Amino acid sequence: MNQVKIPTWIGVVQVQLTNSFFYISLINTLMLSITMWANVGPSIQEVWAPASYWMMLVIGFIVVCTIMLLDYKFMYPVRQAFVNEQACKHENPAMEEILSISSRMAAIEEKLGIVREDEQ
Repeated sequence: MNQVKIPTWIGVVQVQLTNSFFYISLINTLMLSITMWANVGPSIQEVWAPASYWMMLVIGFIVVCTIMLLDYKFMYPVRQAFVNEQACKHENPAMEEILSISSRMAAIEEKLGIVREDEQ
């Protein structure tokens, strides 16, 4: 599928927003947990007496850590492979420099009569 070229500043805004969402989500999660406990905490304590706000936070923390572990184990390699593929497809100065160096190196090797093992 062909991709559309749009201004890079849109990517800058998206990356900065994505990076800042980590901090925003910490505050948001704390506010949501306080609100949830204020609304349903008494109902939970009626069913299960030892329940407390801190116990709920610990359980939530364990759930979040489990999700992070699963994401790192299964999704991160796939996501990184996709990002690497995209970096090679589009205007990437580092990739252009690597290709330039590679072609110059091949020309030098040819001039010196050097044959690589992988080319035999």
